[in-house]
Amino acid sequence: MLFTKFFVPVLAIFGVASTVLGSPVAAPEPVAVAETRSEIEARQLPDLTGILTQLENTIGPILSQIESTALSGGTSSELTGLLTELTSALSTATSALNALPGASVALGSATAVISVVVSVLLSLVTTLGGLPLVNLVLNSQVNTFLSSFLVALERVVPGSAGSIGSSIPSTATGLFNLLGLGTILSLLGLLGAL
Repeated sequence: MLFTKFFVPVLAIFGVASTVLGSPVAAPEPVAVAETRSEIEARQLPDLTGILTQLENTIGPILSQIESTALSGGTSSELTGLLTELTSALSTATSALNALPGASVALGSATAVISVVVSVLLSLVTTLGGLPLVNLVLNSQVNTFLSSFLVALERVVPGSAGSIGSSIPSTATGLFNLLGLGTILSLLGLLGAL
C-alpha cells in the first residue's frame, strides 16, 4: 500500500511533465523592421522615373502629330482626336502616380523627375500655343487632366510643384495664361509672375 501511495503519484507527475515538456513550441515570429525613408525612396524613385519617362515618350509623338496636323490644315475633329489621346496619356500617368505611396520621394532626390515634367509642360504649352485657335473646351480638358497629374505628383514628391514652377521660364507663363491654363499656373505658384 505504501508502494501505491508513493509511486503512483510520482509516476503521474512524471507522465504529465513529459507530456507538457514534450509538446512542440511555436517558433517565435520574426520582428518586422520598418523601412527607412531612404529605403522607401530607393524603391519608389525608379517607379516614378519610369512613369514620367513613359509619359514623355507617349506624348512626344502625339504633340508632333498635333503640330503636323495643324500645319497641314487638318480638321478640328482630327485635332480633337489627338488632344483626346493627349489627355488619355496624362490620365494614365496620373493613375500610375496615384498608385504610389504618398510622400515617398524627397524633393532633393527628384531632380531628374522635375526636369522631365518641366520638359513635358513646355513641349505641351509650346505645341498648343502654336495651334491656330484651339477649342476652349479642349483646353479646359487639358487643364483638368494636367492639374490632376500635377496634384498626384505633388502627393508623391512634396514640394515638386513649386520646384517645377521655378524651373518654368517667365516667358512661358504668358502662354499658359493665353491657353487658359490658369489652374496650372496656380498649382505651380506662377500666378504672381503674370
